[in-house]
Amino acid sequence: MRQFLCRKGTLTSHTYECVDWQANGKALKSMSFGERIWATKFVSGFNGCAKMMVRCKQWESDICPQCGSCIESNWHVLWCTDSKAKSQRHQLTVNFDIWMTENQTHPALHRLIIMILQQGDTTSFSRCAQRNIDPQITALVQEQDEIGMKNFFHGRISRKWSVLQDQHLRVNVSRSRRSGTSWAAGMIRMIYRWGHAQWKSRNDAVHKKDNEIAEVRLMNDTDQKIIKEFSSGFSGIRAGDQYVYDGLDVEDVLTRRHEDKLVWLRHIEAVRKRATRAESTQMDQMRTFMERWKKRRKR
Repeated sequence: MRQFLCRKGTLTSHTYECVDWQANGKALKSMSFGERIWATKFVSGFNGCAKMMVRCKQWESDICPQCGSCIESNWHVLWCTDSKAKSQRHQLTVNFDIWMTENQTHPALHRLIIMILQQGDTTSFSRCAQRNIDPQITALVQEQDEIGMKNFFHGRISRKWSVLQDQHLRVNVSRSRRSGTSWAAGMIRMIYRWGHAQWKSRNDAVHKKDNEIAEVRLMNDTDQKIIKEFSSGFSGIRAGDQYVYDGLDVEDVLTRRHEDKLVWLRHIEAVRKRATRAESTQMDQMRTFMERWKKRRKR
């Protein structure tokens, strides 16, 4: 994996050694199968974002279906400017904040992470920690910036996160059974879930639009079938069943609710099938009569 990531330019030989792979592995093992599948797709970039869908010739446009203002990439989904996406991101950040409080996160790390979750697309770790005078925090943010912002959201964090958290737990939390590595694994899991929840929200919005489009198409298809039935008129309908058109014109049926239109179409379909069966039965009877008549003539 090291050679692949370095060859791809995702990491360098130096930054690869800086990543806390132990915490990353623990985080993935603690996640559900579905979450791990999503994480794999998210990190690799092979997912259903508009950019990839156009590349696979499944969609015609690569514009974000939520904000509609730019190309939707894997990264854009996390920072979409759509009002609903921003509201969802805010609530997820609040949940992350609660998790860090409950897990006794180092105050400086706590503030840093919240700032990144709020501004990640427009900032850097060093910029968020520029007022911090702790040399260990300075070393951390510099190393994480070297590793990269995207790598952070892909669960590739500096080992200095767990070191600082471990020191904090030992000094400030008496009799704590937690370790910096277990905290780092939990943080990576929360990062993945923070992104996953936004993807699920995005997918709900996209599929809702798809369902609305499908519903409109279904209604248009139903209207076309009604118009076709009125064009056919009484043709193929027995005299006793022609009451289905009594007092009706095409506009009367088209203005009905969609469910009522479908009921009317099913009624017409049943009437036409009944006429077809009756005609078929009549033809069979005539055929039988003629065959018997021919046999009598031969005798």
